[in-house]
Amino acid sequence: MTKCSNDEVEHLKVKNLCVKEGKIKNLKSKNAEIEKAKVETLKLEGYKGDITCFLKAGTANNFNVGFDCMDCDRTPENPYGNPIKPDFLDQDVWDFLICNLRTYQEQLAEDFLEGRTQIRCIKEAYGCDICPPDCPIPEGCPENCPEPPNCSVPAECIPDPFTCDPRVNNFLFATETVPPYIFSCGSTGSTGPTGPVGSPDGSLQFNSTIGFNLNINNVTCTLSPRVATVMVQIAYKGVGPTGPNERCEKCEGETGPIPLTFACDTWEGPDINCNIVNVMCKQFQSTININLGENFSGNIVINTQEIKNIFSQTKNATDKLPAAIQLVVFLEGGLEVSSNGTRGGGEGGGGANTFTSYNPT
Repeated sequence: MTKCSNDEVEHLKVKNLCVKEGKIKNLKSKNAEIEKAKVETLKLEGYKGDITCFLKAGTANNFNVGFDCMDCDRTPENPYGNPIKPDFLDQDVWDFLICNLRTYQEQLAEDFLEGRTQIRCIKEAYGCDICPPDCPIPEGCPENCPEPPNCSVPAECIPDPFTCDPRVNNFLFATETVPPYIFSCGSTGSTGPTGPVGSPDGSLQFNSTIGFNLNINNVTCTLSPRVATVMVQIAYKGVGPTGPNERCEKCEGETGPIPLTFACDTWEGPDINCNIVNVMCKQFQSTININLGENFSGNIVINTQEIKNIFSQTKNATDKLPAAIQLVVFLEGGLEVSSNGTRGGGEGGGGANTFTSYNPT
């Protein structure tokens, strides 16, 4: 069929219709399932305009704002639940990110334990009294701290400060997982959850910073040191390299700090490129992280060149985006986040993401 005639059919009911080539002047369909379609002009009811940018935007256009949602699988060892994968992200990349953060969670706990042991050794060497003790209160003792006028603690609830176990649980509090880049469609005058909307032109924006805003209280009854840790990691499928480039030559014999690397040695899935952007600690009282000093700012800068490389490797993804930037928050037992730093997905607590416009050539 190559030409449209003027013949009209008022009612046509066909069980199976196969057409090699066809032209339809007006088509109204209640339900349609189309495997492939080439559309030059599309007019939507209630919307007038060119939607080229929206069609081009693909899977990276939708992402969560704030911390990821958490499930309800909560235990004493995992009191905040487990993060739930955002819809935009490829499952393999998500599994790899979770594998790595769980490994780092254990590694941090071991580092903190060593730091606490060192502090105890120093105090013991100088003949210091440790009051109150620097370890958790024994099980079965009142969970609430003493309050005036009854400022007493039962003798069986006061551990020996030089022999009690200084290990403290290090919990996963929350994650925030966002795409490394998004498409924005339209004039800068009208912004939506993924950026400006409305124009056919659009532009590509790279994630240049990821931030966080948490108010954390130390509510331990022993007033002993506690640590909050924020880690930012990147993972994607594609061809490397990733990570910061060495811009300067090192002097002879100079080693410098050991770079942060992925610690997931149990991953058995497909190859994933990865990079630890930063790990920051907020340490209450003495510094107990033996590898990381205190550095706790609200914004973490993302290497733009790295995001460009990720875009070049993942821009042709047609389903889930195989790339993500993830902010991870760990809290030791005894730390609480106040009401204006909540964990709920999209409710705050997570950080603002800054996207830098970039028009690829």
